[in-house]
Amino acid sequence: MMHWEPLYLILNQVPDDVLMVVALALFGFLLVFIATQVSNRRRSSVIANLGFDAEVVYADRGRNTPTLVSKEFGIVAKPDFVLRFDGGEHAVVEYKSRVNWRLYNSDIAQVKASVIAARERFDISLAYVIVGDKRHEVDVDFPSDELYEQIKPLVKHARAANAGEEIKVFATSEALCQSCAVRRHCQKPTRTPE
Repeated sequence: MMHWEPLYLILNQVPDDVLMVVALALFGFLLVFIATQVSNRRRSSVIANLGFDAEVVYADRGRNTPTLVSKEFGIVAKPDFVLRFDGGEHAVVEYKSRVNWRLYNSDIAQVKASVIAARERFDISLAYVIVGDKRHEVDVDFPSDELYEQIKPLVKHARAANAGEEIKVFATSEALCQSCAVRRHCQKPTRTPE
């Protein structure tokens, strides 16, 4: 029969620095676990609060989340969510937490690119962009090649930017320039006074 020593007797034999390292490692693991659980609940509550009665089958949880890839179109994406509804339909959801609640063309292009990439793994027929608490449905009822044609110019710009090229695409109105997030770094030629 094996004799078990009380835990305090065993711990008294372990050097203090080893105990400290083990305690810190356990504390760190606990913090990461709690943060992950809180983040997952917050994201799931976003889905529930916006009236989606669906199962989350994919969620971008950070660096360790697998990237969705369309080899045919050379598009990689990590949508915020892929949902599966009771009828078997799947939807891509992109969530924007910005304050102004505006839907931008870049949001629409992003969700379309995510749909193309996600279709390699899921049968995607719906797409939504959530801005603040507003849900915008994006029409993706097209074959992937037609969706790609709709976003092709932006994909080319993104690829050029990733390759280190300087992209000079500017807003067409002064009002849009005033609300642009990168206006301080803009290289738009200034208009000459008439």
